[in-house]
Amino acid sequence: MKVTKKLLHKCYAFGMVCAMTMGLCATPAVTALAEESEEIVEIGGGDSWYNEDLYDSREEAIADTADIMEENQEADVADGFITDEGKLVDIPKFSDPNEAADYMRKCFVERRSKFEFEYVVGTYYTEAYGKMLAEDSIEEIEELVFEETPESDEGDYLYWHTAEYYYEYSGYTTTDTVSYVITPSYLSTAAQEAEVTNKINSILETDLDGWENHTDTSNACDAFGG
Repeated sequence: MKVTKKLLHKCYAFGMVCAMTMGLCATPAVTALAEESEEIVEIGGGDSWYNEDLYDSREEAIADTADIMEENQEADVADGFITDEGKLVDIPKFSDPNEAADYMRKCFVERRSKFEFEYVVGTYYTEAYGKMLAEDSIEEIEELVFEETPESDEGDYLYWHTAEYYYEYSGYTTTDTVSYVITPSYLSTAAQEAEVTNKINSILETDLDGWENHTDTSNACDAFGG
């Protein structure tokens, strides 16, 4: 019985020595790994989209809309964005894909030739993970941009008037945010869209006066000259 206790004590002591030795040896490696994971690294990338229903390539879309792009650039006015807190900012920041898509859609409707926004993708500590989050996030936002809305200049109308766009993103590891810069091309200018809107509003305000007293049939005949 005494032999067994001595053996147990020796085994325990030996085990403690081994554990302490392994801990001391592992400390530099653990420290180095922690320092590497906390190193701030800039991430970046980009991709493009073009309307495949209108063009065979992005290059074709760019060439076709070059003059329109130039006119939109000359007329570009980067108005400020008002946050939910009522603050005016030059570059808005979002954490909800719907809100980011709403802003992107608004800029498209205004025929902005270039705009930027920040988006919270989640904390990333490596370049590869940050790039994955950035690309997954913009893909989710893109899917919402051309969704149908109650507005006549959005949805399908906006889709058929958007030729292509290129986006770039950038950010830094150990943060949770990336910045996107979008550069689109359209098939119409801001001035042309304003002219269409004014014409529609004029028709609605004047040419349709008195229609509330007509039947559906007479309205159709009046509208189409029947």
